[in-house]
Amino acid sequence: MTAERLRQYKSIKAEIEELAEQIQMLESSDIVQGSDREFPYIKHNMKVETGECDHTRDMLKKELGLLKAEYHALNEFINNIADSETRRIFRYRYIEGWTFQKIAFKVGNGDEQVPRKKHNNFLKKYEKYENHML
Repeated sequence: MTAERLRQYKSIKAEIEELAEQIQMLESSDIVQGSDREFPYIKHNMKVETGECDHTRDMLKKELGLLKAEYHALNEFINNIADSETRRIFRYRYIEGWTFQKIAFKVGNGDEQVPRKKHNNFLKKYEKYENHML
C-alpha cells in the first residue's frame, strides 16, 4: 500500500457514487411507456434495448466493479492496522480527510509531527515488508 493509493480514497468513494448514478440514469432512460395495440389499450412500461446504451452501461459497471474493489482494499488495509493509534491516524487522514494538525489534537498530542511521523514510519515499514514478500 502506498500513500498515493490511500490519497485516492475520497475520490474513489465519490466516483463510485457518480458511476452508480450514471448507471441508474441509463437504466431508467431505457424504459418507455406504451399500450397494447388492441382494446382495452392497457398501459405498461417497456424496456428499449439499444446496443450503444448497453455497451456504455456495461463499461460503467466494469469500471464501478474495479473502483469498488480498490475502495474495499483501502478500507481493509486501514482496518487491519494492528496499532489502535496508527489505525485512527490513517482513518482520520484518508477516510475523514483531516490534516495532521487536526489529527494531533484528536489523538491527544498538539504537535502535528507526531502523527505525521507515525504515519510515515508505518508506511515505510509496510512498503519494505511488501517489497520483501515479492
